[in-house]
Amino acid sequence: MTNALVQNHGFLDEKSYPLEIIDAPAFSPPPSPQITPAGQDPSPAPSELYSMTPQSEMYSGNKTYHSPTISATHILYPSPPPSPPPTPDLPPEALVDLALVRLRDAGIELIEWRATVYRRMNVPVIVKDFSFALPDDSLDTASSVLESMGLPRTIPSTLITKTLGELATQAIWHSLSPEPRSIVLYPLSFLCIPPGDLLPSTWHTHEDWTGVRVAEGQDEMKPIPIRVPHPRAVYAAVVRMIVDYPRARTALQADLGMLIMYHLFGFSLQDSGQLDSEEDEEQEAGERRAVVSLIRDWKRVSKADDQWIWDALIDIATGKQRIETIGRRLAGAKRSAIIQSC
Repeated sequence: MTNALVQNHGFLDEKSYPLEIIDAPAFSPPPSPQITPAGQDPSPAPSELYSMTPQSEMYSGNKTYHSPTISATHILYPSPPPSPPPTPDLPPEALVDLALVRLRDAGIELIEWRATVYRRMNVPVIVKDFSFALPDDSLDTASSVLESMGLPRTIPSTLITKTLGELATQAIWHSLSPEPRSIVLYPLSFLCIPPGDLLPSTWHTHEDWTGVRVAEGQDEMKPIPIRVPHPRAVYAAVVRMIVDYPRARTALQADLGMLIMYHLFGFSLQDSGQLDSEEDEEQEAGERRAVVSLIRDWKRVSKADDQWIWDALIDIATGKQRIETIGRRLAGAKRSAIIQSC
């Protein structure tokens, strides 16, 4: 049985601590209390702990181990605790696929948020971090599942925190190392999206399933169910958070600008953004009327407390208001309505 020495409740063994091994005559250590046998409780009672007087030599069989910095009482345990499982050797996108499979098996269904939702809405955004929302009472369980996969919880950098504000601090981040990418979990209450606005869908998986199939021991992978917010709910959540979370306002205003341009007005990266003729101006006016009509349709099916959201979007679509002014103009007057609507 392999034993380990613990210094200040931390394991010390040949691999993790620099020890110099020299040949020495056979040595019999002094009598010590019985160590807990294998197969029994590996956590001995305090009275069963083996204490050593601080010294510079430790003995095992006919080897002498020289340790230059041993200065504290050592506690002898039968064996170290199991280390977390290694992260599968998969690219980040496939790791996310595998994470969603494990969460599905744990009975947890996620809700897409931010970049992956925006891509569904034709916004040409690069997906760096994978953001999801889930019921508040499932957050800790989901985080534990990710940790059990070897995806540790992490803290966003100072730059990310300054850039995203509450979008960074209100979430749980799990690293997809070695690449600087993350799975980001938000409580559903942060988005304030009602259940009726969450549509069933399937996850847009990584194009190569081979690694995930091998990791799961399956010949064929089943589609991964996921919920996606209705476009109406995406706009409502973004505008509401612009008003409610001032430190995230700049990032959310940029999100809203991309959504309006690429989703509502249908721009693409190939569009020049310039009007070349009166015909183009007429076409733009027609598109603007169509956008306003769609927003009014959303307004008709929304709660009374959310009417101000659609009024603000119509003002932006018609050029009566700039996106940058939403937070400043509405934060004071609409805060009580925001709290009531959630």
